[in-house]
Amino acid sequence: MKRFFLLLLFPVSAWSQALNSINYQYWYNTDKGFDFSMQKFSNTGDSVQIYFNLQAVESSSIERLSLSFYRFANMSAKEGEQFSPVIHYFANSATIKNGVFAIKAGTDLVVARVTDIAAKRAWVYFVDTSNEIVPALLALANGNGITKKYAETGSTISLWPQPKQVIVSYYKENFPAGSPPYAEVQNMVASALKPDSVFVSDGSFTAISNGLYLIQSDTLSKQATAFRIEEDYPKFKKLASLAAPFTYITTKAEYNKIAAAGTDKRLFDRSILAITGDAERAKFLMRNYFKRVELANQFFTSYKEGWKTDRGMIYMVFGLPDAVYRTNASEIWEYAVQGDKVSFTFVRSATLFDPDNYVLIRKKKVEDIWLQAVDLNRNARF
Repeated sequence: MKRFFLLLLFPVSAWSQALNSINYQYWYNTDKGFDFSMQKFSNTGDSVQIYFNLQAVESSSIERLSLSFYRFANMSAKEGEQFSPVIHYFANSATIKNGVFAIKAGTDLVVARVTDIAAKRAWVYFVDTSNEIVPALLALANGNGITKKYAETGSTISLWPQPKQVIVSYYKENFPAGSPPYAEVQNMVASALKPDSVFVSDGSFTAISNGLYLIQSDTLSKQATAFRIEEDYPKFKKLASLAAPFTYITTKAEYNKIAAAGTDKRLFDRSILAITGDAERAKFLMRNYFKRVELANQFFTSYKEGWKTDRGMIYMVFGLPDAVYRTNASEIWEYAVQGDKVSFTFVRSATLFDPDNYVLIRKKKVEDIWLQAVDLNRNARF
């Protein structure tokens, strides 16, 4: 049974719960009735900019949601200082509230609490401003607002705030999917990546090629804004896109048959039917597995596609965690499997391409649990 950890409405002086003891499972759950995100960036030396976006599923519910902000000294602190930032709003509508505010550099944790006033429930989000900060955010130039870490092929994009000049490095490398959680060797990315092309931009350009883009003030800068451009993303709609994510739940021979089907739907369907043994289970598998693929892409896109990341891999095979906990340098996911608690620990491993990159600590002892979960997927038991 999935558990939801929701905070009751209370004044900050009675918060009485450390940030590292909160179950953040709702971060990766789409059933809250809203979506909230915060992103940090900086274009000055003495301040950090915080962009936030609150979007309700239904227009009638946005007025039920309130936002409050706090400063916390660290993850173990049980109390924080509430503050009212000076917010510059980009756009507000019947479903969206978003904006930017600045805080002094060195503030460790900026915490947002989204409260459903009628239900008297609240959800907590935070950003750690002591970690690496990107210089700017990715925005769509067509007025559709700030994006996360991906945009559609052919999008005309810009940086916010727009710089005078930047260096854009483009990489078309096909990064590997994560290796199983029991593997002794991780599928490694080359330590030094050579860009396929480099060009100068005023911070606004049209991205016509799929792949990874890295934007820096100069090629020696340790601060960068990186994002992916994808044609069929985050929801896979084209048959040619469907083969690769099966790498986690198929044998090598099965995977090769699916990949060889290409755009031949008859061969593709036949390959999936051979795995499930039943047409209805095949439909159920496709519908549910690729919903997880879509969510993995939404939640975990990094320098590589979300489904290829370690968190994306675990999310796709095991589903939504029962519990998610954060420490200063790790994220721990917990599942209840046949009456036992199984946990996966992802450690923060910052890179130039993604300051918030997380890598799974692999353990041989989870092999049986992984294979059982794979078997459930193959039998369309989600």
